[in-house]
Amino acid sequence: IFSGTQHVYFDGAALIIAFVLLGNYLEGRAKLQATDAIFSLIDLQPKTANVLDDDDRTTSVPVEDIEPGTTILVKTGQTIPLDGLVLEGSALIDMSMMTGETYPVRARTGDEVIGGTILIDAPLTITTTQPYHQTVLSNVIQLVDEAQMGKAPIQRYVDRIAAVFVPIVIACALVAVAYWGLFSDGFDARSGGEIAVLALVSTLVIACPCALGLATPTALMVGTGTGARFGLLIKGIEALERSHATTTLVVDKTGTLTTGKPKVSHIEFIDGEVREILSIAASLEHGSTHPLADAIITAWSNVTSKRPDLTDIQNVGGMGITGDMEGEIVAIGNEPLMEQCNVDLIEYQDMIQQAASKGVTISFVSKGRVLLGWIEVSDALRSTTKNALKHARRSNLEVIMLTGDRIEAAEQIAKECGIEEVVANVRPDEKAEFIASLKEKGKHVAMIGDGINDAAALTVADVGIAMGAGSDIALESADIVLLRNDLMDAMNALELGRVTVNKIRTNLWWAFIYNIIGIPLAMGLLLPWTGWLLPPAFAAAAMSLSSISVVANSLTLKWWRPSQIEA
Repeated sequence: IFSGTQHVYFDGAALIIAFVLLGNYLEGRAKLQATDAIFSLIDLQPKTANVLDDDDRTTSVPVEDIEPGTTILVKTGQTIPLDGLVLEGSALIDMSMMTGETYPVRARTGDEVIGGTILIDAPLTITTTQPYHQTVLSNVIQLVDEAQMGKAPIQRYVDRIAAVFVPIVIACALVAVAYWGLFSDGFDARSGGEIAVLALVSTLVIACPCALGLATPTALMVGTGTGARFGLLIKGIEALERSHATTTLVVDKTGTLTTGKPKVSHIEFIDGEVREILSIAASLEHGSTHPLADAIITAWSNVTSKRPDLTDIQNVGGMGITGDMEGEIVAIGNEPLMEQCNVDLIEYQDMIQQAASKGVTISFVSKGRVLLGWIEVSDALRSTTKNALKHARRSNLEVIMLTGDRIEAAEQIAKECGIEEVVANVRPDEKAEFIASLKEKGKHVAMIGDGINDAAALTVADVGIAMGAGSDIALESADIVLLRNDLMDAMNALELGRVTVNKIRTNLWWAFIYNIIGIPLAMGLLLPWTGWLLPPAFAAAAMSLSSISVVANSLTLKWWRPSQIEA
């Protein structure tokens, strides 16, 4: 029916379909790898647990049916099914799949354990503390899932470009049809209509905006999944994008730069004796979640077991705690609280400054308008703090310490870890105001805190980083939550943000360059000089290859590893 010089392009149609299907298949596999972090996390949690009864017999029970306070037995080599406290036993636990911890961690009686981690060398008897849907692992899965489903600001910008891009491509295709339909005779044996149709099909096929649409979400999906593997939980996908622009790093002192496990180092008694001061302090601090409270209660328990009954106990934000003891106001807290309680500290200022210069936190204890004395609490720097801050300065970040402690204690800690700017004696609401003032100056602020007293500041900061995923407040207020209480992980979270944004930029650059080169070729730019017109099948192959290359480039984020501590 057709002469030997005619070409019906059946092969072109078949090749277009084949290339598109192959590209979709390879792209789908690559995208599945990008989201495999969420599935690997889900696989960490066992389906059942060995529940112990009163006769020490075990029964296999689905984890979703186990209530807090249930006693379970975890055998050697098994995965801990739920969060809990160790009742009996001592064992090494492999934490790498949850926190990225390189070496196993020893767990003993009374220690907390996280579901999803593996016992290595001995069994443990554990009492569960959280139901199935509220464990750290469940929170991690939820955070990663939400982050990967979110849409970052840069993606919304790309979507607006794509909305304009499609009409432009259609216009380019119509221009190519009109031009070659009118002016293509004489280039080769093909007719003007044939060349026009080829240019139309090639332009429409090669300009599919898939690469543009995949450039951002694939990189963000891989970035959040990779972070989860190393205990860096990206709660808000926008934070991962914003973190690369950070210029100023604001850090809390207690629990962030320091271990958050303070100990009472000295008790100065002015108008009271040790038992009285500790008993009143312990009664006031009973029920408090602040690290200082644990230190005071521990010291009290080593001295006496008695404490007075107090009423009307009130937590005064950023200052301390007050209560009523037999009609008199008793209080424990800082100097502003003492002033509020009309307790005069003027004659003791020299002693107070001398004590604070040692770097300790001072908690004053008063009864009525009388200062009974004060409790000095010391807290050591974390082993990784100095090197983490060196890493921050090497990254050209301005580092500021922001603390509610006295200036003398704050400056002593700052001197130890090399921080030059210190802002002390600030309440939690004033911390948020300080962060806001930095932002007004055009600075991009990342705030690192423990997620308890720093909740407001974490929320105001461009990027809020909370150390310790066990705190519900941390999960609510921070953009990034660190499973390990390690300041170096905060640096790594910011670095992951920078690497991810660089991948996004590379992907977008590739997508734009591909279209800038590909569309003119498909329209027939070289036809007048070379007689060559991009075949539709080649256009389909190039379109598929561009999408695959963008996803493959994003997948290289899976090779990212956190920076190691330098000696």
